[in-house]
Amino acid sequence: MMRIAILILSNFICLLLFGQTPLFERFELGSNKLTSSLASTDGRLFFGTADGLYQLDGFDFRQINKEALSVNTLLEDVSTGQVYLFSNTKGLYTVGKDRLKGFEFNNELKAIIKDDQLNEIALQDSSIWFSMIKSGGLYVIDLKSGIIKKHMFTETTQYAYFSYEISSRKFISGSNEAGLFENKLRIFKGAQLQELRLSDSKGRKKSRSLVLRDGSLLFSVGPELLHVSGNKVLSRLFQERNISCIHEDIEGKLWVGLETEGLICYPNSLEESSNRIRYLSTTGVNSIAENNIGELWISTTTEGIYEFNPGTSTSYQAPVLFSDLDTSGSPSQAIPIEDSDLRIKGNLNPNAVVRDSLPPQIFITGVRIMGEDTSILSSYELDHRQNFIEISYLGFAQASNMIQYRYRLIGANDDWVYTSRPLVQYTTLPPGKYYFFVEAVNKDGIWSEQPATLNFVINPPFWQTTWFRALLVILIVLLGSGIWSISYLRLKRKSERRDEYNRKLAEVELQALRAQMNPHFLFNTLSSIQHFITLSRSEEAINYLSKFAKLMRVILENSKSPEIALKDELNALEIYLELESLRFKDKFDYEIKVDDALDRNYDMIPPLLIQPYVENAIMHGIMHLKKKGHISVTLERQGDKMKVSIRDNGVGRKRSKEFEDQKMHKSRGMSITRDRLEIINTSRKSNLSLSITDLESENSEPEGTLVEIFIPIED
Repeated sequence: MMRIAILILSNFICLLLFGQTPLFERFELGSNKLTSSLASTDGRLFFGTADGLYQLDGFDFRQINKEALSVNTLLEDVSTGQVYLFSNTKGLYTVGKDRLKGFEFNNELKAIIKDDQLNEIALQDSSIWFSMIKSGGLYVIDLKSGIIKKHMFTETTQYAYFSYEISSRKFISGSNEAGLFENKLRIFKGAQLQELRLSDSKGRKKSRSLVLRDGSLLFSVGPELLHVSGNKVLSRLFQERNISCIHEDIEGKLWVGLETEGLICYPNSLEESSNRIRYLSTTGVNSIAENNIGELWISTTTEGIYEFNPGTSTSYQAPVLFSDLDTSGSPSQAIPIEDSDLRIKGNLNPNAVVRDSLPPQIFITGVRIMGEDTSILSSYELDHRQNFIEISYLGFAQASNMIQYRYRLIGANDDWVYTSRPLVQYTTLPPGKYYFFVEAVNKDGIWSEQPATLNFVINPPFWQTTWFRALLVILIVLLGSGIWSISYLRLKRKSERRDEYNRKLAEVELQALRAQMNPHFLFNTLSSIQHFITLSRSEEAINYLSKFAKLMRVILENSKSPEIALKDELNALEIYLELESLRFKDKFDYEIKVDDALDRNYDMIPPLLIQPYVENAIMHGIMHLKKKGHISVTLERQGDKMKVSIRDNGVGRKRSKEFEDQKMHKSRGMSITRDRLEIINTSRKSNLSLSITDLESENSEPEGTLVEIFIPIED
């Protein structure tokens, strides 16, 4: 007994999980984006794609067209077996074994189509009828004469869509070329006219007409499917998505292809809508073809071709699969058209159809939250865990069992959903504000004047609230700022230590250079004193020695600091020039000019910065002159810098170099000073700069040298 129970349970699970899978066999073709299909009377199978036309040859698909061609639809003249191909971009072609042949009127046909799209096409008695989606209207092509003409309706006003009988069991549908007036369908059946109200529709949509084996007519537009038989409207159903194609198979089952989300099968009848089955919900269906043995070939928008073998199908009462099912399971009531629906001699009987002209009323009858009944209120405020909501509603009209509904939940999806069920469920709704609207439509296509409404707010959990997110952002910012500040301070301290080390190293190097400058100057000064003593000029030697002692005291005092006041530097320079003028009597004169914009007490300057250039001007420029030399030292302010100009009228650098090359001793005063400038700029992040210009006369004769030093001034 236990084995039998386990076997039954396992079979039931397999049926639930895999029961429908063996019914379909999938074939891939190109990009798997199919547009049309056709099963010819002689057993051939054709498939249209955006790339061209293919024929199933054995187990392979053979492409017929040799050039790029987008196929929109296929049709066959059953009397001759000729297959035709229609392309929005190329026109009409006959299909041969290995090639396509276009018609001479294709240019005229393309001018009619332009940027429009084909709606529906049908062939009857060597004439092809077709309608367009955007521009509307109905056209007919006489294949024998090649003439294309527009079919003229006796009346083109007061209806939006038409279904026109072109033979006893063949209709073609389309939209009114004059515009979408009242939302009605006009059925032209010989001399008879019938008008039926359609649901509200925005813009032109694809329509389809199909005569069933029992002689009744199916008409679809958008998601709406209307079933009419003689003087009766048998049913009006709404699918969840727009309808792309409808087909009745040899067993009498009705198949409805949707532009998205699959294929619907009504195994018994439309009126028993609770027994329908849904297939291929992951793709759209563009076309359905049936061969002579009842196999269905389904062309999809994204998944190629599916073959359905009805021989493996089983009949069972389907469960409720989605929201537009009538859970009562009872057939919808047919609506009789009383009196006569004939239009004789151009007169349409307005009383042909028993009209339900009153808009139906609609009420919300129940609200369940998390499976529990609650009071019906106009608005609710719910916790984030209360996100499973079930809303019941009911419409009242003359024929209440023919009522259909549409609803939408603004905040989740603004699109209308059409249904037969007086119930909708929303599961796992995210936090937010929601506005529920539901309307009812009666048998005559009249909608409720006022929708039933319900508003509710699902509050977010605290971790999704604005204040929590703001607090979290603040904490993250503070944490990030803290980490950045700590890292920055560490790097700053490391950089400061490195800079301090470099600064101290540079100061040591600078002190070493100053130490080299002092002996250099001492050597030159002592040489001058020796010169006086040698010449027995004792008084001059004593005077010179006195000034020298004073200069030494000033130099030693100034050497203690990296920067000194401008007056101290000028004092040392003045004493030095006096010494050199005593040493080289009547050899040169000098002048020192200081701009009043400079503060001698406040403005600072590195010690012994000017003196080496003045010494260089005397020793290497003026000493080689045969005439009296002149040295001018000028200090002036230029913006945030002090400009020191040292000008002499000596022999110039080129001539001086010639004299230097003849000497055994090489002066290092200038190289030491140049190194000092570089170290000062590095250690103190300063911007001292230097330029040296050779002065020449108009005849290019040397007239001395100009040295310019630019020293930054701190305000």
